[in-house]
Amino acid sequence: MSRAEAFYLVWNPEGMNPRVRHDSFGRAAEEAKRLALTNPGKEFFVMQAHRRVTIHNPLVIEDFDTGLDVPF
Repeated sequence: MSRAEAFYLVWNPEGMNPRVRHDSFGRAAEEAKRLALTNPGKEFFVMQAHRRVTIHNPLVIEDFDTGLDVPF
């Protein structure tokens, strides 16, 4: 497994899908704030990616360098 740079997404549980990868928590938090201000009553969560899995030949699993231990 290799390590890649972690990134952040802003997610809304009502289907407003994330479209932008943010390279820092601060940028994602600002985007969540902007979206909340323009969509009153909606919730926006800042999410950090931990892993990417893709199929190549062979299978490649890549953990993101988040500094956190995955609890499973």
